Amino acid sequence: MNLFSYERARDVSDALRLIGNGGGKYLGGGTNLVDLMREALEKPAMLVDVTGLS
Repeated sequence: MNLFSYERARDVSDALRLIGNGGGKYLGGGTNLVDLMREALEKPAMLVDVTGLS
C-alpha cells in the first residue's frame, strides 16, 4: 500500500498552496482517483480534498 497524506482545502488559495510542492493530486466528487490508487496506477504523495469548494 502506498502511504500518502490527506488535507482538506479551506478555499482555492489553500488548495493551490497545499498542492504547490508537487507530488499531490486533487480529490473531488465523482473522481476515480481512489480506484486508480487501489490498482497502483496512481501513487500520489498527498491528496488535497477540494470537495465543496466553489
